[in-house]
Amino acid sequence: MKKLLFISVILSFTISGGAQTIFTEGGIRYIITETNTVGVISGGNYSGSITIPSTVIYSGITYSVTSIGTAAFLNCKSLISITIPSSVTTIGTYAFQDCINLTSVNIPPSVATIGKNAFSNCSALINVDSNNPNYSSKDGVLYNKDQLTLIQCPISLSGSFSIPTTVSSIEEKAFFKCTSLTSVTFPASVTSVPYYSFSGCSSLTSLTFPSSVTSIESLAFYDCSSLTSLILPSSVKTIGFKAFGNCTSLSTIKVYSFIPPTLLLTEVFFQVDKSICKLYVPIGSSSIYKARDQWKDFINIIELAPTGMVSETIQESIIYPNPTRDYINISGIHNGIIRIYDLNGKLIVDYYLNGDDQIDLRNVLSGVYIYSIQSPDGVKRGKIVKE
Repeated sequence: MKKLLFISVILSFTISGGAQTIFTEGGIRYIITETNTVGVISGGNYSGSITIPSTVIYSGITYSVTSIGTAAFLNCKSLISITIPSSVTTIGTYAFQDCINLTSVNIPPSVATIGKNAFSNCSALINVDSNNPNYSSKDGVLYNKDQLTLIQCPISLSGSFSIPTTVSSIEEKAFFKCTSLTSVTFPASVTSVPYYSFSGCSSLTSLTFPSSVTSIESLAFYDCSSLTSLILPSSVKTIGFKAFGNCTSLSTIKVYSFIPPTLLLTEVFFQVDKSICKLYVPIGSSSIYKARDQWKDFINIIELAPTGMVSETIQESIIYPNPTRDYINISGIHNGIIRIYDLNGKLIVDYYLNGDDQIDLRNVLSGVYIYSIQSPDGVKRGKIVKE
């Protein structure tokens, strides 16, 4: 009697806990999500061509199919084609990830939500119905409706790709394992390259970023094994963990920032041969790079005047005395700025110049400092020795 009572309590708890019903119909596995609605879930016989019906009958009740659940078709490498009905409003996270032989997906107007990485590492060309109010597509690439966000690029993409000028943000893993992508052009509207976005693009050979980019996130270009050259504009301030890890062919890096970008955590250039790869930096900044963690690991740090910047036309003789014990004098610079940094990149002096100026360095410790002068007449970078 006690045993029967114990079983009864367990059954009551399961029912009150809202246990959901799962069933299979026509080789597709469903879960009842709400009254008269179901979602497609993983575990079915998913291969070849599959047509998801708009309705399905179970135990005499007709259910509307409204969702494709999280990881529903994950890693279904034998899936060739899928038909999504207009009843579906949600495609879940990882829904079609790793479907490497899926040829195309048509997104109906009804789909309001597509989860993160729903089509990551998927070969399918994505076609969104033009009447969909939330998403759009172009040449098989998935965007939000106004194409401000690039969501997913199919791994079947090959050759060069120019990100549309409307795009201001790129989703994580957007180009993950696009192994035939050889080059990519970023628009000036993009400010960040996100996590894993180009990881595994093993045919990518060179990278140049617009001056709008300020951050490159962790693992963004991890395992881009054919990447040989990298150009970082002065706008780049932070680079994440292993962002260029396993880029084993990288032989040239040009950084146009006088102050080294912050390398977050460790191993940003993991497995890059730093005895071979040449690091080019602006004139007067090599000592700063040689003092910074991870940057200092490069054996060949070479100063190179940045292309596209104003020529260094300011004469050395206008800055005197150098070395100095107390003051430096700067003559003939109007509407200019001088910034003086220590070898760790810390700003020591930020001074507006307007003719004949004298800067007090009496409270500055003895040592070597880096200066940068910018004015309408040009730019000048160099070293100041404080005795």
